[in-house]
Amino acid sequence: MMEKRLSKMENSMVEFDQLLEEDVLTKPNFEAVVDELQSQFQGALNSTLDNIKLDVKDVKGDWALCKEAVLNKTQTPKELKVLDSFKPKSYNGKREAKELDTFLWNIERYFKYLRLEDDEPKINTATLLLTDNALMWWHRRSMEIKQGMFTLET
Repeated sequence: MMEKRLSKMENSMVEFDQLLEEDVLTKPNFEAVVDELQSQFQGALNSTLDNIKLDVKDVKGDWALCKEAVLNKTQTPKELKVLDSFKPKSYNGKREAKELDTFLWNIERYFKYLRLEDDEPKINTATLLLTDNALMWWHRRSMEIKQGMFTLET
């Protein structure tokens, strides 16, 4: 976009040079030609400046979003990798006390790490770690909850 405007300005300058080469200085309408070229150049310059102002406004808006993201502590991809390294192993529904107890203990630690205090985000996070039979069980339960056949109390 900026290159196009710059190219337009350069073309105006080339036209001006060509007119000078044609010995425009000796023609009676020299002042009119100079005024026209000056007007074209001024128009192109004003247009470019207006677009620069718009670009600066956009950059200021982007800058404000970046500042807001930093203030809200938006997670970066590097932070997400760290977060994933603390994520507990999934639970497949196996009915072994040790495996279930380990999963529940790890998921509670994960909630503390994520600073989750409300039940809904805890449930949403925990159910993402269910696989196989446990996932099928949760799928049936969630359908029953939606249909009003079952209530989940925490």
